[in-house]
Amino acid sequence: MTNEFGQKVYRLCSLSEWEASVRNGILIANKDDKRDGFLHLCNEEQVSRSALKHHSHINNLQVLGIFAHDIKDILKFEPNRSGELFPHAYGVISYSSVIFARPVPVNNGVYFFPKELFS
Repeated sequence: MTNEFGQKVYRLCSLSEWEASVRNGILIANKDDKRDGFLHLCNEEQVSRSALKHHSHINNLQVLGIFAHDIKDILKFEPNRSGELFPHAYGVISYSSVIFARPVPVNNGVYFFPKELFS
């Protein structure tokens, strides 16, 4: 994904975090978000690596799709330690900005991300 706002960005979270987001009307910040001061997001190419590195311990992992344009006022694309640009949201993301929430399938104990998961 380029840093164009016409693309989708994605949020990985547990089912319980998603359910809390629905109840509260906003995406709930996890401990890493609170520590870093922004909501961690990723583009389609980054989702599987992010899941493996940061979310492999989570049961019932969900992927949430969000149009970048809908959160453009709070969205920044910033480099990680290796220089790769990741989308970060500095502010509240409304539940209504989420265009889909889907469970991530598991194959042999490992999350995988078929193309249709993102459409």
